[in-house]
Amino acid sequence: MKLKNLFSSIKLGRLEIRNRIVCAPIGIGAYNDDETVNEKYFPYIEKRAKDTGLIITQGTRPSSKYGGVKLIGCYDDKFIPSLKNFADSAHKNGAKIFLQIVIIGGNDPLGGYAPSLVDIPLYKDQWGRRGKYKPKELKNYEIKEIVEEFAQGARRAQEAGF
Repeated sequence: MKLKNLFSSIKLGRLEIRNRIVCAPIGIGAYNDDETVNEKYFPYIEKRAKDTGLIITQGTRPSSKYGGVKLIGCYDDKFIPSLKNFADSAHKNGAKIFLQIVIIGGNDPLGGYAPSLVDIPLYKDQWGRRGKYKPKELKNYEIKEIVEEFAQGARRAQEAGF
């Protein structure tokens, strides 16, 4: 097997990544009770950044309203300092870092949201809910709110250095 491209740089739009090794998102619960990034996570990211070209973070949530599961927060400007420290931990060793922004949607164990009330069988057994929670159908204005929250989460990520 030839790996000549694995260690060569690649451009994604205007972003140049030093190699094609990517650390995929791993949800390890690296957040504090206030949804800031737990500082204990930074050495882990620094070590991953030594050899990888790109790190994709675990999920972060852009909304305090839609979704109940705690994740790293990006739904308020108060998270920017914590997110900046997170991004800096990758930059110390030369890797680029993407912030994964997610809403769990209909499968949120604390009550999810979905574009319709379709009850997917996975929702019944995932998280041991036994059908207790069906997703709430989103209204058009709620979908627009979520789109704006993703945009604001992306702005915060960019301000923090992602």
